[in-house]
Amino acid sequence: MAVRLHELQQHHKQPTVMTIWQLPEELHLCLLQGLPLRDLYIMRAVHPFFRDLIDSTSRLWSTASMNGLWPSLKNQLHFEKAAAHGNVEALIKLAVAYLYKSSMDFPLVEQTILCRENVPPPSATRSKCNSEMAAQRSAMAFLHAERLTPHVAPFTSVFLRPPWGAYNLVKTRVFTYLKQLSREQKAAKMLTCIAITSTLLGNETEAVELFKQAATLGSPWAAHTLWTLTHASMVSSTPAGVAVSAVSVARRPAW
Repeated sequence: MAVRLHELQQHHKQPTVMTIWQLPEELHLCLLQGLPLRDLYIMRAVHPFFRDLIDSTSRLWSTASMNGLWPSLKNQLHFEKAAAHGNVEALIKLAVAYLYKSSMDFPLVEQTILCRENVPPPSATRSKCNSEMAAQRSAMAFLHAERLTPHVAPFTSVFLRPPWGAYNLVKTRVFTYLKQLSREQKAAKMLTCIAITSTLLGNETEAVELFKQAATLGSPWAAHTLWTLTHASMVSSTPAGVAVSAVSVARRPAW
């Protein structure tokens, strides 16, 4: 009887308690992945283990949610760190924040800009330098975001829609930088955005040339726009043979 009671006690023995520290690292990552950015920083402060794990895992930064957050002086470095790890939401929000920097009450670019003699420049010069830096950062962020989303329709042109006020030097400079960078880097998707913006600016000749460059580099959106401009009218206003030829051009894969 005593042996039987001992067996029952062994059978009903309390299970071993497992703490969070005993979980495999992959489960820790599953718990952290997709957290809002502010919660990710809270978890960094909880324990050195989480700090080291978060700092060394790129995908936690690339998937961190920016919902309800907007770049400011307080969290700018956090946004830039997430953007550096390929967080598309952080990239787009930073790009837009820099784009409208000149019309904001606070400068996002809070860096002391010194001239060659190491003397602080006049206020007007410093403001112009900050605007130029904001334009460069905005252009790079937009370009990176477009590159990370190859199967999403081009979206940068939505933020660059004219008319541009004379006060907004940043937006004009962003357009110029993006045009230069997209040509240098053969960025088909961004070239499509620049072409769309050029169309809205009334530069039809330049826009068609940009669409051709983007289509040659493999942009399906540029190829479709070119087809619309050159072949769409043939479908309804020309003989059947020519119409079929025009449709076949539209069906050619552009990827």
